[in-house]
Amino acid sequence: MTPVGAGGGTVAAAAADELRALATLGRRARQMRATYNRLQLLSTRRSRRLPPAPEPDGPSGANVELRAQSMEERMKRESTGRVAVVTGGAASIGQACALRLARDGHRVAIADIAPADETEAMIRERGGECLVAHCDVSSGESVTAFAAQALERYGRCDVLLACAGIYPVANLSETSWEDWRRVMSINVDSLFHLAQAFVPGMVERGWGRVIAISSTVFHTGTPRFVAYTTSKGAVIGFVRALATEVGDSGVTVNSIAPSLTRTKGTLAGPQAELGWFELTRELQAIKRTQVPEDLVGAVSFFASDDAAFITGQTLPVDGGLTRV
Repeated sequence: MTPVGAGGGTVAAAAADELRALATLGRRARQMRATYNRLQLLSTRRSRRLPPAPEPDGPSGANVELRAQSMEERMKRESTGRVAVVTGGAASIGQACALRLARDGHRVAIADIAPADETEAMIRERGGECLVAHCDVSSGESVTAFAAQALERYGRCDVLLACAGIYPVANLSETSWEDWRRVMSINVDSLFHLAQAFVPGMVERGWGRVIAISSTVFHTGTPRFVAYTTSKGAVIGFVRALATEVGDSGVTVNSIAPSLTRTKGTLAGPQAELGWFELTRELQAIKRTQVPEDLVGAVSFFASDDAAFITGQTLPVDGGLTRV
């Protein structure tokens, strides 16, 4: 049997615990009520100071469209007269971005080892201005010669967009030193050559935008891409370091990371045969294959005045592939 004294002590202790718990709940309830009253008072004061929100002039869809048109017109006014240098502009992502920058009002100088006549014709048909030059971005001499052409024609470079790149599909055991160096020279060394040619002028004028195309493979570790993944990691590192170096000079440096994008190059490569388009599409939040036009909005934004306080960043534009 439990002693009477012990049992009474247990009951008394339990009752005391309950009273303390009720007191705590009471204090919390009073605190919550006081907070609610303060929020109501602040809301009332604010509503007295602020005028009522204007009623919409028409359907919300029409308002959104008008705002979009107004934003595009403003961005075109800001960009008119500026010069955008685009590497790899003969086709695919580079071509789509060159067309968008021209539409935004930029004069576009395209550097590519492949003929960019098609891109030039498309820009001119739409009323834009364009310079096209043969350039091997892995060669410092070739980039220097292209920069001289662009600066002679336009006198400046305001936006530098580095799109040129290669993406061989191979395991490390299948990659020769020559293959490795070719990937690095085109995907990484080119940034060094381009930045040396064009960034000093941006710094001197106090305004500039450097945009590099990286890739989500750096985040996903896609197999059979060891050289390409390494090169795109270097691109991200270059962007962060250069952003620090020129940040106080009005020059921003960012990169955009697409997922597997449907282009002539990827369709002709082993990606389709290996089923990567279907696999990537299923892993994305947006269940469709990425196309070059999906990237042009981000490029247009990074090239604008609206992106003046964003630098050293890598923006995945990949349908939500790297959302986790």
